[in-house]
Amino acid sequence: MIKMTRHESPQYLEENKNKWTQKYLQNKPKAFSWYDGVYEKLLDDLKEQTGSHCAFCDRAMSPDGDTDEEIEHFKPKSFKNFPELAYEWTNLYPICPKCNKRH
Repeated sequence: MIKMTRHESPQYLEENKNKWTQKYLQNKPKAFSWYDGVYEKLLDDLKEQTGSHCAFCDRAMSPDGDTDEEIEHFKPKSFKNFPELAYEWTNLYPICPKCNKRH
């Protein structure tokens, strides 16, 4: 994993993460999901901090977005692990397709 110096959490995430987390925790049997437009914005914000590189292997990723690029939760967001960190800025990382297949 590469060293990543984080900027402050984006305002849209800070304003909504508690509400989204509570909703996720209340809907326990349902799968995790991102909200409209949030995923793309977050991925862009995360990639900006790594110079559009994968946070795990440092492979260059497309600055314009690639359908295989994803956001990885470092601490698993599953209910048996860390569901309260599902929308936590410091738990989110940009990941390339190759590393994502290993997880």
